[in-house]
Amino acid sequence: MKFEGHRGAGLLEPENTLKAFQRGIDLDLDGIELDVWISADGVPIIVHGTDEGIIKFKDTALDIHVNKIHSKDIKSWELLTGESIPTLEEVLLLAKNKTKVNIELKEETNKVIRPVLELLIRLEMLDQVCFSSFIHAHKNWLEEGKKELDIQQNLEFGFLVWQNQDFKEYISLAAKGDSLNIDIELLLKQEAFIMEEISKAREKELKIKFYFGFEIEESNEIYKRLEDLMVDTLIINHPLKSSAFLSQEVML
Repeated sequence: MKFEGHRGAGLLEPENTLKAFQRGIDLDLDGIELDVWISADGVPIIVHGTDEGIIKFKDTALDIHVNKIHSKDIKSWELLTGESIPTLEEVLLLAKNKTKVNIELKEETNKVIRPVLELLIRLEMLDQVCFSSFIHAHKNWLEEGKKELDIQQNLEFGFLVWQNQDFKEYISLAAKGDSLNIDIELLLKQEAFIMEEISKAREKELKIKFYFGFEIEESNEIYKRLEDLMVDTLIINHPLKSSAFLSQEVML
C-alpha cells in the first residue's frame, strides 16, 4: 500500500505550497497530490481556494477567482498562510526523479489539459504523474489531449468520489489502470455500498485509492484495515503517522 501526501505534506506545512511539497519529498512519500488550475495567461498553477474557485489573500482586496489571476502576480500576492502560489512547473521540478505527482484537475472545462500535457512533455515527466478529478469528463478531455499531442503511453486517471451520486459514470469511462479514488468517510458510513463499488472497479482492473479529509483522524488501525482490503494507495494528511505505521510493519 502506497501513501501520497494530500496537497503536499498535509498538515505539516501550508497546503499546496513549495514548502509542503518539499516536505513530502523529504519524508519519502510515494507521491504528492496537488490541485491545478489555469491562470489568466494560460499557466498551470497550484492552489485550492473555495468550491467556487475564489482565492483569498492576506490583502482581502485581492480576493479573486483563480482564472483571473495572472502568473506575473502570484509571487507578490500573499495567501492567508503568508505563502505564494506555486506553478505546476516549480513543483514538477522539485519532484522530478524523486516521487510521483498526482495532478488533480480543478477546472470545469478542458482548457487546463493541453498546457499541463505540454509541460509534462517538455520536462519529460509523463511517466511520473497520474491525474484525478471530481469532474469525470476530464477523462475524455485527457484522451483527446493525448491524441492532439500524439502521446502514446497510458496516463492513469483517478475518478474522485465523495457522495453516492458520484459513482454513476466512472465505470463507463474508466480503462484498465485507472483508479477509483474514494472519500474515506464513505467507507466508514456506508461500507456495504462501497465494498460493492470496489468489487465492480476491480472487475475492470482499476486501482483503489482512498483519500482523507482534514477532519478524519488517521491511525494505525484505519491504515491496517485499508491494507487488509488490499487498497493500492492512501492520500493522507499525516505523513508522520504513515511513516510510523510503515516502520511498525517493517518491524513485524
